[in-house]
Amino acid sequence: MDPRFFLIFATDLLNRLRQNQGLSTPGGRAECRSAISRAYYATFLVAVEFLNGIGISVTAKGECHTAVNHGLNNSGNQDLKKAASNLGTLGTERRTADYQMAQSRPEQIAQVEIAVEMATQAILALDQIKNDCRADARQGATIASTILGWAGLVQNKHLWKTTP
Repeated sequence: MDPRFFLIFATDLLNRLRQNQGLSTPGGRAECRSAISRAYYATFLVAVEFLNGIGISVTAKGECHTAVNHGLNNSGNQDLKKAASNLGTLGTERRTADYQMAQSRPEQIAQVEIAVEMATQAILALDQIKNDCRADARQGATIASTILGWAGLVQNKHLWKTTP
């Protein structure tokens, strides 16, 4: 499945919230929380897809979320750093939405709008860089080398080179 479908779903939930249609809870609280979560996972999974595409495997363990974020952030590419920043913020918002029921912030349409926009911008950047890497394999190799160099330096065993 294309992880971008999660962003489409989050956007659909946002549109339903804006129109106050078909909401399962008063004020759409469950929809708000779910949309934030889906926006995060869309971004995270597209980031994993990007890393795989440049020859970097990501652990399947719980540390994968941090590893992906740190890998992008230590790629030497400013657009990937911005995507990592968005991913980090979305991850924090997702954990609040999924686990902190006493918090009301993730139940606000404004928070969903921010999350969907951040996810959209991060995915657009990841897709653009992926296309750039397809056009110039050296760019992908340089990014992969930079990330793997960082991972080796900090002894991060959650990212490694894909064997051909």
